Amino acid sequence: MSNRKLPRWMVAAMLSIPAFGVGLAVSAAASGSSSTTFHGCLKNGTLSNVRTYAHVCTSGAKAVSWNAKGIQGAAGAAGPGERAFSATGAYSYKVPTGVSELQVEIWGAGGGGGGAGNTGTAGGGGGAGGLVTVLIPVTSGTSCTGTVGAGNNDAGSANGAGGSGNASSITCGSTTVTADGGGGGGGGGASSDGAGGAGGGFSVGNSIPVATTNGGAGDAGGTSGFFGGGYGGGYYYFANTDASANAPGNGTDVGSGGGGGGGVPRPGGNGANGLVLITPVTS
Repeated sequence: MSNRKLPRWMVAAMLSIPAFGVGLAVSAAASGSSSTTFHGCLKNGTLSNVRTYAHVCTSGAKAVSWNAKGIQGAAGAAGPGERAFSATGAYSYKVPTGVSELQVEIWGAGGGGGGAGNTGTAGGGGGAGGLVTVLIPVTSGTSCTGTVGAGNNDAGSANGAGGSGNASSITCGSTTVTADGGGGGGGGGASSDGAGGAGGGFSVGNSIPVATTNGGAGDAGGTSGFFGGGYGGGYYYFANTDASANAPGNGTDVGSGGGGGGGVPRPGGNGANGLVLITPVTS
């Protein structure tokens, strides 16, 4: 059976492993969550009656407590042949020996937020790039090529529209897969706020789709609050904003759109860059 991983963006929980660095032998009752607080009784250097709840110590013992949370461990190493391409522009990937299929996850770049208008109108947020996960049949030893899209920002003028994000892609043989960039947010007009940018789409070519989604659209200017620029689009939520007439927010998550400008004439925030993740499928 093939070892096909779930797309990383679909993983909604992280595991936490407790560690004990107090120099004490703790009973099996202390094997709970890393956020658990333990309580015990200390007398003459001896710890006893360890519990996960507070209790009364007798015979002159002192009640003590501690948290079981340990030091964060180092990130694990990438698997053989696994690559993450985050630098914008062209890239190349050589298929490892013995590999006949790749799982590829692609994020298009986010669009820039629109600028705030001269009359106090707010710019719209940029749209998020498209997101796609596919399986691509490949030949061992051949190379795949592609592009990581760069996020865009406002043209720089007050009330200017944000630019669209650039597409990210991969081509392996006759198969090309693309995640489009998000659209730019509209600039604040003379009497109306700017519209939010559209989310980016995708094209899977003749690959095998695993999971696909259009990027989230940016929010319209003014939606986030009084004179507030629109939120930039994300995949599950709006990524950033200028809710109180401060500097517009740049896209933070991969492929998210920039926030629209608000309050006073200013450009919108930058859209975030795209990303390409390649994982060999082993049998």
